Amino acid sequence: MGLLDLLGSSGSACTTIPTFDESKDSIDLQIKSLLYIFKRLCIHKVTPLTKEGKLRHVDAFEMQHDPMSDKLDRTYNLDFFLTSVLLDDEHRVLVDFVKNKFRSLCFVSGLPCISRPSSPVKGESANRDGSLSSFPQFTDSHGRKASSFHFVLFPMENVTVEELVHLLSTSELYLEHSVPFIKRFNIASETAKKVFGAQSADPQEVLNVTPRQKQRLIYGYLTALAKHVQVMRIYEEYTKLHPLVYSDSQKPALQHSPSQHSLKSLKSNEAGTKRHGNTPPLSPTRLHSSPTKLAHKRSSTNMLKPKPSIPKLQLEELYNPLTSPPRPASPIRKVASKSESSDSENNKSGSLTLSEGGKEILRLDVYEKCKIAVQDKIGAESKKILAGRGSS
Repeated sequence: MGLLDLLGSSGSACTTIPTFDESKDSIDLQIKSLLYIFKRLCIHKVTPLTKEGKLRHVDAFEMQHDPMSDKLDRTYNLDFFLTSVLLDDEHRVLVDFVKNKFRSLCFVSGLPCISRPSSPVKGESANRDGSLSSFPQFTDSHGRKASSFHFVLFPMENVTVEELVHLLSTSELYLEHSVPFIKRFNIASETAKKVFGAQSADPQEVLNVTPRQKQRLIYGYLTALAKHVQVMRIYEEYTKLHPLVYSDSQKPALQHSPSQHSLKSLKSNEAGTKRHGNTPPLSPTRLHSSPTKLAHKRSSTNMLKPKPSIPKLQLEELYNPLTSPPRPASPIRKVASKSESSDSENNKSGSLTLSEGGKEILRLDVYEKCKIAVQDKIGAESKKILAGRGSS
């Protein structure tokens, strides 16, 4: 059975060229185009891009060209998707960003009219509206199912901010990296506040989401999570190579603070809570659990072991310890709050180490430098993209 048979194409739907703008493309067209592009570009095997910003894969993958595939490429607007949707983004230099940007495009606001129902995967259950079995599954060029890529139903009407935050924080975005659930939840909550403003004051208030708000919410969460993953990746590698050595008089002592919940949140990052890699799409079911209960529930589930798809970045690419060596850390004077912005405030007074019981948790001076280095790298990539647009 070929790809067109799987899609149930009668010819009429495929004659419309996708624009990858959900206000213009039908649900069926969105799904069909993403299924084709995933298989054609071998998205699940993408590694760091080349210096020219081109796709690269873990093996010697090369796109085959023949009259049939070239015709389908034009039908599904492949070149436009690759150059103007997937890769025209300064965040493309961040680890695993391309794969996860593709995942972010798989949040669709409705079920397809033409689908090929299938039984839920063992261990999963379909949503009350049957959305899990209503979406076709992603497959590679050999017809094998891609277990970490799924379509997700994104409710646009009669939905609460709490439901949307839960939908994002339990999604497959950046499942390759062991980001604790509480961190994902906090990032999603902060993003929702930026998008919905006063409407997010009451997480239980029912609202209708516009296409623009949906796009800002998903993309904002994606980029914030991508930056966090990249920062921690560099931070952890650097601190392994440059451990602090304390004298007996310098060893940090246990610090008590009202913000113990924040301390536990940061500690969970070190523990590396794994998340399950095959979470089914969520239907807009009312959630009554608090963030703390949700975090507890999430952390108690079996998680997918991290399998980074690319080698760790060389630290010299973003942060050179020779030109900016770390200063000896002093015992903590202030405990960081949940948000990253408060980390910056804590570090203004000098080099700090967040610690508990004599055990180092976070070196705030190094962490801040890693954040700045990542942001500088994104800024440099943005200038490169703008220069490329001007020369074309």
